Amino acid sequence: MKNIKNIKIILLILTIGLSAKAFSGMGEGISDDPIIVKVMGEIETRATSGDNPQVINLSGWIGKDLDKFWFKYNSEKVGDETESQSLQLLYSKAIDSYWDLQIGAKKDFNPKPNRTWGVVGIKGLMPYLIETDVSVAIGKSGITSLDLDFEYEYMLTQNWVLFPELEIAIHNKDDAEVGIGKGLSSVEFGIRLGYEITREFMPYIGINWEKKYGNTANFAKSEDEDIEDSQIVIGVRFWF
Repeated sequence: MKNIKNIKIILLILTIGLSAKAFSGMGEGISDDPIIVKVMGEIETRATSGDNPQVINLSGWIGKDLDKFWFKYNSEKVGDETESQSLQLLYSKAIDSYWDLQIGAKKDFNPKPNRTWGVVGIKGLMPYLIETDVSVAIGKSGITSLDLDFEYEYMLTQNWVLFPELEIAIHNKDDAEVGIGKGLSSVEFGIRLGYEITREFMPYIGINWEKKYGNTANFAKSEDEDIEDSQIVIGVRFWF
């Protein structure tokens, strides 16, 4: 049933994206500021000593040059259990040539009990074309999380692409029910090498390293979970 639920969410997101893209194309050539749609995704398997995690990241937007509506969907499944799953719906407003201000809501479906958050953040390009996504999520009882995501793409050739990624999570309070601790909670770093078969489709391989810190690490230890893990990654990246 969990698999069916995940598949339904993914299909719904992709259907909305494709339908919106088809609708936006009807107005091409008519407006100087047309409605544009883009959907991006990554699907990968991470090889570990135990069950291999299956990770899905989907995001996309519909809108015009300065105003867009975004969705961001992330899930990680290990064996038959979905360990993490979240969906964000955001309004995005351009505040600079390279930066958007985003505000909206986030729903964590897993781990249980689920959580609902208000979200505000900025997304754009730092110097040296580092893709940056920084968001603050405010939830129940004043629990607040700060998520920082950075990615850089380096073109080795016209087809080979090297892209390192860094994700940092920080929380202001303990949330023992979902195993999250105050302070620096986790750091995840990966580096992937991809080959662009087309501009819209790129298989890749790489390595990924994750580590939990502080009380998050203590909660993991109490559940006999690893606090540090290195993984070999195989996946595909696509957009349309």
